[in-house]
Amino acid sequence: MTVEDATKFFQDNCYYEEKPSRAEAMRGTFDPGYLNYTLGKLQILKLRDDYKVQADSIAPRADAERQIEVERSALGVDLFGVVRIA
Repeated sequence: MTVEDATKFFQDNCYYEEKPSRAEAMRGTFDPGYLNYTLGKLQILKLRDDYKVQADSIAPRADAERQIEVERSALGVDLFGVVRIA
């Protein structure tokens, strides 16, 4: 993906104007933390979806979502491999 493609992506999906979209696209080219944040967010969303599917058979959805946050925060850190095994 080029910087121009990323700029358009931010405009289309995040509803940013041209200047902030370009700034975010440029930041993604040099800030290693940007990838870590994005990867962590995607892992949280995937884990949450997987947990909901598993928990739907035993508890209502609202209870499953609350339980996800309780179990995740009880660990103190986001170790997705550990959470996924537990």
